Amino acid sequence: RPLEVLLVDDDEIFLDFTAYELEQLGCAVTAVNDPEEALRILRERNFDAVITDWQMPVIDGIELVSRAREDIGPDRFRYVVLTTARADASTARAALEAGADDVLFKPLDRLQLELTVASVRRTVALQRRLHRHNRHLVTAHRKTREAYRRIEADIAAAAALHHGLLPRAQPTDRVDFAWSYMPASNLGGDSIGLVTLRNGATLFF
Repeated sequence: RPLEVLLVDDDEIFLDFTAYELEQLGCAVTAVNDPEEALRILRERNFDAVITDWQMPVIDGIELVSRAREDIGPDRFRYVVLTTARADASTARAALEAGADDVLFKPLDRLQLELTVASVRRTVALQRRLHRHNRHLVTAHRKTREAYRRIEADIAAAAALHHGLLPRAQPTDRVDFAWSYMPASNLGGDSIGLVTLRNGATLFF
């Protein structure tokens, strides 16, 4: 399926141009010029990527990146890109420290945008594959635990039956006895017993 991208910029011309370029690269784009509206949309929908301008009124790109990270659940992934006209190393470092995965410098170069989209596509594909594997592991783990519980129940039932066959304390005038039976696990392979014979003798085994 196409990448779901939320594009945020207060410059309408840049917004329209970039949205067009992203759509040409196979993305489904939702473009908004208001960062507060962008946050509202993020709370209602999931996007594979958010591309936001740095310098915007009220809420700048850094704050938007931070809040976009807070709104996402632990089992989902969102690729975040900051766009800025300040093309220097300190700006890129600040963006990455704020939680951005990539930085695009204005004016956007088509090749630069293609590389970013390709990176988003690979990362999102890996995340989806990881989530599928995790779901399979959770399912396999649940089935294994259910099978283990059934085996435990069977062993407990067999152990209860086995213990029911062990001798009861029956002191008589002739013999006082006690016993200790401690199998290595819930169920042992040996047994002990005490039987009074017809002639009054007591048989131990």
